[in-house]
Amino acid sequence: MLRQTPKTLFLLIGLALFVLFSARAAAADPACTLPSTSVVTEARVVLADLLGECASKEMAGKAGEVLVCRAPALGTTKELSGEIVTRKLAQAGLEDANLKVPELIRISRKGETLTADEIRTAVMEYVSARIPFKNRRTEIRIISRLTDLEVPAGKRRILVSSSSKNGAIGRMSLRVEVKVNDKAVKIQWINVKVAAFGTVYRASRNIKRYQRIGELDLVSSQEDLSELPRSVILDRDAIVGQRARAFIPAKGVFTSKMVEVPPLVKKGDIVTIVARSENLIVRTVGQVKQDGTADQMVRVLNLESKKTVFARIVDKHTVMIDFGG
Repeated sequence: MLRQTPKTLFLLIGLALFVLFSARAAAADPACTLPSTSVVTEARVVLADLLGECASKEMAGKAGEVLVCRAPALGTTKELSGEIVTRKLAQAGLEDANLKVPELIRISRKGETLTADEIRTAVMEYVSARIPFKNRRTEIRIISRLTDLEVPAGKRRILVSSSSKNGAIGRMSLRVEVKVNDKAVKIQWINVKVAAFGTVYRASRNIKRYQRIGELDLVSSQEDLSELPRSVILDRDAIVGQRARAFIPAKGVFTSKMVEVPPLVKKGDIVTIVARSENLIVRTVGQVKQDGTADQMVRVLNLESKKTVFARIVDKHTVMIDFGG
C-alpha cells in the first residue's frame, strides 16, 4: 500500500481542483466574439452597433446609451481598436459579459446616392405648381449646378420651399432639404429663373400727360413678364380710351400706374345739381371744383346759394345729392 505523505496529499488535492474547474469551464457557454466589421447608418456609433449577434435584449438596452465615436463619412470605413471597445463595455456595465473583443474593428457607413435628376424633378414640380401666370408659355431654368448627393440609407423625401410671396416668377433662391427617415441630412440652396411669356403693350410714340390713349398709340409684342413690373397691363381694352397719368415715352411699357380713367367732369364745368328726397326733387346750377369720374363724389359750388356741397357724378352734365328717405 502506497504511503501518503503530506506532500503527496497536497498534490492530489490540487489535481482534483484543477479537474473540477476545467470541467466547469468546459460546461460554461463559450465566449461570444464581437464581429470584426460593422455597418452603421447614423452619424454616431453607439456600442449597440458593434455587438452584432452577441447582443441580448438587456445588453442592447445598456449598450444603446453609450457613444463610441462619430461614424465615418458616407461610403467610407474607419478602424477602431479593441481596447476602446473594451473600455466602452465597462462603461455600459458589461465588463463581466462573456464577450470576446477583436483587436481591430472596421466600421463602415452605408449610404445611398440621391441623383441630380431626382433633385431637378423635385425643383421643377415645386416651381411649376407656383407659376402665377396660367395658360402662358413658361420656361424654367435651373441656374445652380446640380450634383449627385450621398445620403444615409432609408426612406427619403425632398422638401422644396421659397420665401417668395409673389409665386414662382423671375429669379428665385429655393431651399432644398433632404430628409431620411424624417431626419434632415442635407440642406442646399438652388437658384432658378422662371420666364413667363405674354402679350405686352408699349407706347408707339411719346404720350403727353392727360392725353387720351388711342389704338394707334400702342404696339404689342411677346415678352418675358418676369422682366417687367408686376403692374404691367396685359389687356388692350384696359389701355385704349384711358388717359396718361404722366408723360409716357415711346417704347415705354403700359402699367396700371401710368393710365387712369378720363374724368367725366372737369374742374370748372357747369353742371345741374339734382337734390332728391323721397317726396321732393330740386334742381339748381353748380360749378364743379375738381375733376371726377362716374359715381365719384366731388365738391360742387351751388351758384345760387354760394355754398359748396358734395355730390355724386351721374353724367358729364349732372351731379346728384341724395337726402334719403
